Amino acid sequence: MPIETQFKTRRKAMFKMMMKASAVFSMALGATMVAPAGPIGPSPAYAGVFGKDCGGLGQKTCISFNKDKRCNPGLVERRQSGRNICVRKTADRSNERDCGGLNQKTCISLSREKRCNAGLVEMSRSGRNICVRPTTPPPEEKNCGGLNQTTCISFNPAKWCDTGLTVLRQPGRNICIRKADLQPGSDKCGGAYQQRCQNINPAKWCDAGFRNKVQFGKPDICVPDRVRDGRPCGGEGEVVCKSINPAKWCDDGLKKKIRWGQPDICIKKITNKDRLDVAGAVIREIGTENPLARLTKCVKNPRKLASLELAIRERSNNGVNRLLSECGANPNALQDMGKLASLNNGVQGGNDKKFKTLSITVGASGAAGVAAAGGAGILIELKKGPNARWFFTGGVGGGPKAEVVGDVTVGLSRSTIPTRRIGLDHGIGAVVSGHYIVGLSGGVEFEGNSLDFAGISFGAGGGAGVGGAVYKTGAIFPFKDL
Repeated sequence: MPIETQFKTRRKAMFKMMMKASAVFSMALGATMVAPAGPIGPSPAYAGVFGKDCGGLGQKTCISFNKDKRCNPGLVERRQSGRNICVRKTADRSNERDCGGLNQKTCISLSREKRCNAGLVEMSRSGRNICVRPTTPPPEEKNCGGLNQTTCISFNPAKWCDTGLTVLRQPGRNICIRKADLQPGSDKCGGAYQQRCQNINPAKWCDAGFRNKVQFGKPDICVPDRVRDGRPCGGEGEVVCKSINPAKWCDDGLKKKIRWGQPDICIKKITNKDRLDVAGAVIREIGTENPLARLTKCVKNPRKLASLELAIRERSNNGVNRLLSECGANPNALQDMGKLASLNNGVQGGNDKKFKTLSITVGASGAAGVAAAGGAGILIELKKGPNARWFFTGGVGGGPKAEVVGDVTVGLSRSTIPTRRIGLDHGIGAVVSGHYIVGLSGGVEFEGNSLDFAGISFGAGGGAGVGGAVYKTGAIFPFKDL
């Protein structure tokens, strides 16, 4: 092929390439290119490019950086899923797109404000969020500051109550009332549950007997000095007050009682004189004409006492039972002694008043000041076919709940027999000497630190000394025996 012909062929090819590039660029800019006539017009293969199938009614939008050139005149772009299309322009612009309208799904946009049309807001829901009208939340109900309502919590006292109302200070939470309803003197300071007084001296903030209580978010108030965790303290049966000074734990005449697993409380101080006075009155009142006193007088007989000592030394149940039979001991009569009015102080119920066990102890002295002498004895249930356990005493003292007051002591108790392998029993007893009743000493066992009766005993062959004595009773049960 001649060189000139080759040159012309290459020039035509380059021109066609330039026309193609120009057509594509024009499409991007939204311009319409008219194909020139003649031999250099577009070939049928490029008719789709130059024939423009975009921008018309219902057609997809043309590609252009200029928004106004994406659709033909009189048409507007409507956004929709996939490619946007061109539609007629109407007064209602809501049909321009299928997103962002009322109850339509939100449009895809990094800007939250552009996801919905003006006046609508995005509402989250499962799947795709939608656009809805904004709702005005109902005003929050105010439950403070109104008439007879509790005061609102605020650092500004002017905001505690609504306009026209004032604070009424009272136990618990203050309330708001009309100023005209405020009683004279109720706005005072320093009294019970009143606001503390303004004074540079803390000792004058509250009246005597009251202390300042810090309240976060509202003024400090004065509360009773003897209050713990919002409840009274220091009185009988009340919890002990918090203080580094033990003298302030309880009121005068009371003392702290430790209760494991529960708050300690204040109880009456029981003195030894109190115990002796009660024991003397009880022993004098019941006298010697009762089943327990008669049994004690019987076993103190030298011959019977020797038999009793032998039975206890050999731990012979039969020997003890034979002796009780000889003395005419009646279990029912011994039980019913617990029903005597003078012996049931602090005891509730019918059967609970009855005595449950009988103890007999020998070999110990109840003389005043003698605490080293020990004794041995037996504890017997007061019922048909009774169980029994042998025990030792650890000093002056006898059977459980029955104080040893002589060479032989017989006692009654409302306690049952200990069932542990090595049982322990102890309490507080008061023993009075024989000048209350002729020939015997008497003792009363008390429940813990109280004057409630737990048992009674009579002793012979010794004495408690002039005026009597108070002991910690105790016994140990080293044998199984049940």
